[in-house]
Amino acid sequence: MFKDADLINVYSDYDYTIYVPNVNKLEGDYVLKPKIDGEPYYIPVLWRDIVNANRISNRIKAREIRFEGDIEAEAYKQLRIDLVREKDTYTREQIETMILNPSDEVLEKIVTIRDVKTIETILSQLIALKNTNQFFIAEKLEMYIRARKEELSKGLRISELEITPTENIDLAVVEDIEEEVEVEEIEVAPVVTKPVVKQVAKAKAPIKKTTPAKKK
Repeated sequence: MFKDADLINVYSDYDYTIYVPNVNKLEGDYVLKPKIDGEPYYIPVLWRDIVNANRISNRIKAREIRFEGDIEAEAYKQLRIDLVREKDTYTREQIETMILNPSDEVLEKIVTIRDVKTIETILSQLIALKNTNQFFIAEKLEMYIRARKEELSKGLRISELEITPTENIDLAVVEDIEEEVEVEEIEVAPVVTKPVVKQVAKAKAPIKKTTPAKKK
């Protein structure tokens, strides 16, 4: 069990600096710098200040501030943060996994999020990954995230969005098309072709649920 004077290593899990207030104003705040080459930049923080930070903000519960290794579970327990019950909290790794693997199950999670800060974090991470030009970001996923964000900004905790099933291209058909393209390039002339995406989600605007009209 941690005591007020215990120093606990914490870090910012995102690409921005987070300030943790010090109860003793004369000592100055703690500065949690972004990761360096993907590795955590640990800063020792007094447990009393971690408890205070958790009291005045949700950065720990939202997992923007993370703990070193095995002590994280015990820290959450002492702070009375139940991650099983807190369904709207995801680690950065979990968010990036959802963005890069946008299944219908992921869309279901998106439309059930009720915390606007969580949906904003997911959207900002999607934009960050998209701007690297290194990943395929499904347009359909982005539309649902933005639509849910708009709902939450209007105070709609229960989403009115419906999930339209994602249709995938038959891989066998795509491979046949690739073979035909290669043959044509050999017979006619060298042509620069763009990579073929073997699995494409059709982007459709999110559909709002409709309520059957009552009979008079």
